[in-house]
Amino acid sequence: MDGQVKDAPIVAAVPHKGTGLYNDLDMTPIVSSHKAQLAAGRPDDGIARPPYDPLSTGQKVSGILDAAGSLGGSYLAISKFERDGLHVLRADIQSLDKLVHTPELYEFRSLGASLNTKVGKLANAAQDDVLGLQSAKPHLFDTYSGRGVWKGVEMKTPKYDLMNSSEQALMQRSNNLNYLAKSLSRGVNTSNTANFKSGLTDLRNLDTNPVAVREGLAPELRQIENLGAQVNEQVAKSTLSMAAESRALLFKNAGIIGLGMATNAIIEKTFLKDSAPKGLTIATDCAAPFIVLSELPLWAKFTVIVGAHAAARLAEYGMSK
Repeated sequence: MDGQVKDAPIVAAVPHKGTGLYNDLDMTPIVSSHKAQLAAGRPDDGIARPPYDPLSTGQKVSGILDAAGSLGGSYLAISKFERDGLHVLRADIQSLDKLVHTPELYEFRSLGASLNTKVGKLANAAQDDVLGLQSAKPHLFDTYSGRGVWKGVEMKTPKYDLMNSSEQALMQRSNNLNYLAKSLSRGVNTSNTANFKSGLTDLRNLDTNPVAVREGLAPELRQIENLGAQVNEQVAKSTLSMAAESRALLFKNAGIIGLGMATNAIIEKTFLKDSAPKGLTIATDCAAPFIVLSELPLWAKFTVIVGAHAAARLAEYGMSK
């Protein structure tokens, strides 16, 4: 009838005895790009859909836990590595022999021992002279005030106002030699770095001591002061070098952990993308970074981090069969 719209023909996909799908109007093959969508009951609406994800929500959570465990274990391992490294560094810096192995240090010690012996003999002889004066003229000393014991006898405080010039000179020589002996003993102490550094102050200007000049010790005292300054410069350079080495070692081990984690992630994405790590792998990845605390070479540490992860995944696969 004129003016009436005829119903549009209904087109449906009907199966054919062949392998494809055909239009039931003219039995022409349906375009292959539509075929799969029609077979799956999906309309060709042009809406973008996410790619197929084989992992369940639980498996995704396991993957997140594994990544978090790896990061947490890595942080704890590097933190402990840094603390232990600083402890070792401090111990090494405190040891003068670990910092410096130079001819100047050897000469410093040798000359220091020689000077200690010379000055010690002079100081002891001068103390014997004071003891003799005290025994011969006790009235020149304060009976009620002592200043130590020498060879079993309590040394008394001298009364300088009652002494003549030669007696005063004898007392002054003994005092200067005692001061020189004590300063020198502290100054050449190389038992550790701290004692060596503080001792350099005691060596300063000992060559100007009047007794040292009279006894001919000034040149050697000047020499040992200069040697101490040279060794101190070597200590400063070695300390900086050790600190730099410690930092470099820290960064290298942190890098090995990071490289191992990246390698494990690549293995997961490339070969194990259809499954997720379980408890054994999570625990292994948490513990593996602590291998950096061992004395193994860097390549061996990397092998342990990656190998432990792969072994744990294989074990989980075997247990799931």
